[in-house]
Amino acid sequence: MYLHFWLAAQKLIGGTYGKQRLALSHYPGGSVLEIGCSVGNVSEAFAGRTNDFLGQDIDERALQIANKRLDTLKFTSEPLEALNRKFDYVMIAGVLHHVDRATSLELVRQAKRLAGPNATIMSYDPLPVHPNASIPRKIIGGMEAGRFLRPLNELVSLYEESGIPVSNSYVYPLPAWKTTIPEIFDLGVVVAKQP
Repeated sequence: MYLHFWLAAQKLIGGTYGKQRLALSHYPGGSVLEIGCSVGNVSEAFAGRTNDFLGQDIDERALQIANKRLDTLKFTSEPLEALNRKFDYVMIAGVLHHVDRATSLELVRQAKRLAGPNATIMSYDPLPVHPNASIPRKIIGGMEAGRFLRPLNELVSLYEESGIPVSNSYVYPLPAWKTTIPEIFDLGVVVAKQP
């Protein structure tokens, strides 16, 4: 029940469409690995765009919902360490703010290991809410926040410590709906190209 409520809330005020636009804006084509796919909110954007999509998450209940919703995409709870193939696009989808630094580094290192030659590695995560932010941004940003919010420079440092050269990092003001307004909070985006 909770996950169904979360899915509806994400579509209503959680910026699902903005996250999908963001994910597609860096998609080079080809195979996709989404680390932290949950119920498939962002995964949905790849339905019909690729025949080679794998969403990975540790939450079996979330994956059951994703599988029911998106039967043309594949989902797994298999640990990243057990995956033994390469992808053209590896996305860490809003996961790092839920895990400590050591776990974040391991996720980024696994993304690097699973990225094929010339692959794009991209992650996005909510940034800490600015003290001068509007009240709606503070409320919604507070609902989205995990225990390990990091500023953009710390997200970049996870890549650098993992030996991944960052080609771009920026702040993405996330809109709540399909329109570009209202913006509900900022995402830190880090993009890298696998050599």
